[in-house]
Amino acid sequence: MSDPPALAAGTAWLGRVCSVAVTLAVRPGEMLNMRVGKPPAASEGERSVATVTPGPSRWPTGLARRCCAVPSVGCCRIIDLRRSSRIRDPGHGRRIARDITLGSISTARQWVECRWRQGGPISRSRKRPHGVSRRERVLRERRISAEEPTLKCKTTNRTNPVPQNTSAHKHELASSCWRVRGWPSGRAPCLRGYHTNLVVRTTCARTTPECHAGATLGPDSSPVRNRLETPGDFAEQANGATTSDDDPTNGVPAANTEWLATDGHGGFASASLAMAGTRRQHGLLVSSAGELEQRHVFLARLEETLSLESGTKVFGAAEYEGAPIPEAARPSRFSGDPDPRFEYELDPGTYVREIAAINGPATLVGYRLSGALAGRLQLRVILAFRSADALTFENFALCPTVRERGPGLFYVRPYEALPGMHFAVVANAAGGDDDTGGGTEAAGGWRFVADPVWYRGVKYQRDLQRGYGGHEDQFSPGYFEGPIEPTHSVVFGAQLDVAEEPWRAAVDVAEEWVRRQTSAPGRSPSSREPRPWLEEAAESFLYRRPDGTEGVIAGYPWFGEWGRDTFIALPGLTLARGQADRCGAVLTGVLPRMRNGLLPNTFGTTPGQDQYRSADASLWFARAVELYDAATGHQPETARMFAPVLRELAENLRDGQSGIGFAADDSGLLAIDDPTSSLTWMDARVHDHPVTPRHGCPVEINALWFALQAHLTSLLERLGESAEARAWRRAANRVGRAFLSRLWLKEEGHLADRWVQGQADAAIRPNMVIAAALELSPLSSRRRASVLKLARAHLLTPRGLRTLSPLDPAYVGRYAGDTETRDRAYHQGTVWPWLLGFWAEAELRVDASTATRQRITSLLDGFDAHAREAGLGQMSEVFDGDPPHRPGGTFAQAWSVSELLRARALVEVGP
Repeated sequence: MSDPPALAAGTAWLGRVCSVAVTLAVRPGEMLNMRVGKPPAASEGERSVATVTPGPSRWPTGLARRCCAVPSVGCCRIIDLRRSSRIRDPGHGRRIARDITLGSISTARQWVECRWRQGGPISRSRKRPHGVSRRERVLRERRISAEEPTLKCKTTNRTNPVPQNTSAHKHELASSCWRVRGWPSGRAPCLRGYHTNLVVRTTCARTTPECHAGATLGPDSSPVRNRLETPGDFAEQANGATTSDDDPTNGVPAANTEWLATDGHGGFASASLAMAGTRRQHGLLVSSAGELEQRHVFLARLEETLSLESGTKVFGAAEYEGAPIPEAARPSRFSGDPDPRFEYELDPGTYVREIAAINGPATLVGYRLSGALAGRLQLRVILAFRSADALTFENFALCPTVRERGPGLFYVRPYEALPGMHFAVVANAAGGDDDTGGGTEAAGGWRFVADPVWYRGVKYQRDLQRGYGGHEDQFSPGYFEGPIEPTHSVVFGAQLDVAEEPWRAAVDVAEEWVRRQTSAPGRSPSSREPRPWLEEAAESFLYRRPDGTEGVIAGYPWFGEWGRDTFIALPGLTLARGQADRCGAVLTGVLPRMRNGLLPNTFGTTPGQDQYRSADASLWFARAVELYDAATGHQPETARMFAPVLRELAENLRDGQSGIGFAADDSGLLAIDDPTSSLTWMDARVHDHPVTPRHGCPVEINALWFALQAHLTSLLERLGESAEARAWRRAANRVGRAFLSRLWLKEEGHLADRWVQGQADAAIRPNMVIAAALELSPLSSRRRASVLKLARAHLLTPRGLRTLSPLDPAYVGRYAGDTETRDRAYHQGTVWPWLLGFWAEAELRVDASTATRQRITSLLDGFDAHAREAGLGQMSEVFDGDPPHRPGGTFAQAWSVSELLRARALVEVGP
């Protein structure tokens, strides 16, 4: 087979600089025969940007052959995209292996055979090397002789995509060379039967001046661009980051800090401060809108190339093996109020990026230059289109066709199983003197260039640290490019195709951005005092469900809506901020989801997907109702609304109607029967067994049970139902006596963590602090003080309360490592900041003096520094039990934020 023209034009230069593997699905009439249908017809006003061509149909549907086409090298691979068993190609009789593609994730077990045209077959290894996933393929290579060109036919180990001899300061060079570039003259198949472009994999084996100086690769004149000014300058930038008063991260590396923007409907945008994803959940458009049951990452990132007279700057480059995220990507200033805003000092002037996640679901990214600057900006659109908890790799299922649906408006739908995405760039969208009304062409010559590219071996360092797979491939359909001037703004907009109405015209995107820029509260930091960061953070967790009711996201980036977290966090997110109506709306909105006295532990997209495996979600709901009742002045309407609900809840729990092995025992205390269950907030499991057993009568469960019955008594008395009120008062008194009899350790002077099999578990845990904090508690003030004294000595840290005393043999002081290691530490010493809300409440119930308030305030003020070290303007889920108490878990946790807010409110107004 002759070399394709596109390859012949480009390999002369590539042979001098990079090792290349070329994959080609041959043209119709040569070796590839694939049964296809016609491309989908373009709608009116729509044209195809990426060319697609149907091929002949002599092979069964779903079969494709990919062949290398480089001088002296031939490589063929035949893959069955539809069958689970091996079959034979009727025309050639070669073995075929299956390539299963589920959505966007290719889990391939492939047999690859590569042959040199003037040599024997390259040996292939079926044995999986150490550390290589079963989903990844590795092929041994035959050494190339001096007479042969420096071109290799290979299948690369995805876990090591960048050559080890590429130095770290060549990061952007490596990310440029480790790309899979599209060529218009060759064709390769996609699952639906269309032919896309020939792909050339380039690997920089050495970093010569030619490689980072830029060169033309083939007839489309698409260069491997100059990513660096000079290698020396890059090294100086990477090592020259300094800490100043404006430093947004207190000197923490930009790759280790994360920002968050939420759309109010459960979707979000997030990445590291360096604009590179360090977790698989990072992305600029992450949503579960439409019929999706879980969040998906659609728009992974935008790779920004800003070309000025002084040189070229690149922002948003991914991390690759051996090429870490450069610290030069750190912005000079960052603000998250109300939307993330990044400022980069240039010489001269400033480059500004602003990001807003809005309901659509959509994301807007605005760019500005200030000072005497003008240049050109390239925005490469890089997609993931996968579940937020999964990874994706280069695959045949992806269809790269980009369609233009109006002036400057484009549409891509890589996979049939997922919604498509509209995207556009509008220039001159906000505040320029030469406002021409928006539009890609009329607003300054912006254009979209279809340039399908696979970025291979993108690395997620946080996932690797957590013991998960941390490499994937990302696809780019092309890029926008155009001028950027100080008097104009450029706005990129992306929206999923799930709304009832079609995508708004590109000018509407600009208008949305203008509204955000010029709204009354103001984008200018000087127009108003910024809200306290805790209040700003609180808003990101409240969201509107598809049915119109409001809920609480437990944490970002991976938690959804959890019942326990919702009801613990709700008072701080709403009542502490003076939003009682909002609190009441959430409480009434979950009532249809109650079943047999239980509320869901996790809320599904629909009620049928709810999970009921929590002993305390309903009890925390009752606690939230109690606080709401107090905040609204004990109104008759509250009693009429919630007394019947709490009565039903209490009766079902007492009588064991929950169906999860949870009922009142002969003493009146609630008991969990199954020793293998995990029904409280300490629910970590390893090998399907609880790490922290809580069966028996847990202390905080029964403190909440007592409070529920006492509050229900009060509601019934207000409704005039005195007889029933007396019955519930007697039940509460009985529970109170049993609580003290079984759980109070007289000699030790504190509460046991649980009563099980006739014995008290004397482990020193923070659950006793929850019991000491409740207003309706069996504990006297003296006993509360005794609990706090012990907890202060064993559990209190500057970042919250430990989950176990360090003197306990089972204590684990670090929360790190793989999933099992972290789960073994999760509630065995790890610090949880949300417990500080109950600590402050208990302290104030014992002593509400000025000295106590100052001590609590000083403790809470210490978190201001943390808001610049992990999740910017957010609170982490957990911290190490041992100093220096490093943050871990989610970088934005609802109850961490809410309980600090509630603690501050308690200091001001009292418990």
